[in-house]
Amino acid sequence: MDYLSSIITLRSQKLVPSMKTNCLPNNATFYESLPSGCVLLDIERKKLTNGKWKLCEIALIHSDGEEHHQEPITVTNLNRVLDKIEQASIIVGHNIRRHDIPLLYKYAQRKQPPEVAAKICDTLELSCLFLF
Repeated sequence: MDYLSSIITLRSQKLVPSMKTNCLPNNATFYESLPSGCVLLDIERKKLTNGKWKLCEIALIHSDGEEHHQEPITVTNLNRVLDKIEQASIIVGHNIRRHDIPLLYKYAQRKQPPEVAAKICDTLELSCLFLF
């Protein structure tokens, strides 16, 4: 589980408070500080005993709030996440271009609209700019 999923999980269990920081206006929550149309995405999968992989967690933060879905992940929840992704003006996450987003569409048995690719800001790709 990575940082984004960890924070949402801990907050849902009331183990950490809502993400507030002094650098945000009026001590707003993190998602309230996001520009309208921006979404942060992360998924987690686990390997089953038969060697196949299963989607077990989806974390999505957007300017209207956050969504955290754990298994069993329903088709309704999966489609709600994909609808938010398609409505977004920018989608941010680590390795989402080649992993998270294609897998979400695969699990939902939906075709990824071509315009989604233009909205992706993949931090894996950005990290390569700082390594060279």
